[in-house]
Amino acid sequence: TVSVLGNAFEKRSFSLVGEAYTEDVIFEGLPEDADDKLGLGDCPVGVEKQVSFQLNNRAAEARRFEFNLEGVENAENFSFSPAVGHIRGHDSKAIMLTFKPDAPVKLEALEITCALDGIQYTNEPPAEWDDRMRSVKFVDEEPPEDAGEDYVPKQQRVEEADPEPEHEIIEETHADKVLKIDVVA
Repeated sequence: TVSVLGNAFEKRSFSLVGEAYTEDVIFEGLPEDADDKLGLGDCPVGVEKQVSFQLNNRAAEARRFEFNLEGVENAENFSFSPAVGHIRGHDSKAIMLTFKPDAPVKLEALEITCALDGIQYTNEPPAEWDDRMRSVKFVDEEPPEDAGEDYVPKQQRVEEADPEPEHEIIEETHADKVLKIDVVA
């Protein structure tokens, strides 16, 4: 209802009908509250610059994400950690972008694609998974050929990447989210 100040007889009622759309996965925490633009500013050649942001999954189902640097200009100077992972429904994941230029360069609106797919776990869903996750185990060292019966093997620490949990991709959920990067080195 809208009314005119000082005129009790002038009131109008009306209703609005609309439709809205929101993306299932969004970037959050980008500088200047941007939706898809990340300005790294000036970065000296040979010096590493890091910026963190969040991938926020607003959908009910888990999502698999993968930042793809294939075919991207100056791809060797960029890295994402994690670059591949899963985000549970209604959850978020912190991402660290690292840029270390090896030569002077000016990049404007450089597009890096993050591929997103809805997934359903075939076994018990993990609490969390991404390509940074590692397991450590200790294994016995191989005994030398001349080792006697009293040989006690030494333990070696072995670190392995945790395998990606088994899952199926939910049909028609694929989306590419583009992050646009500005930087001068």
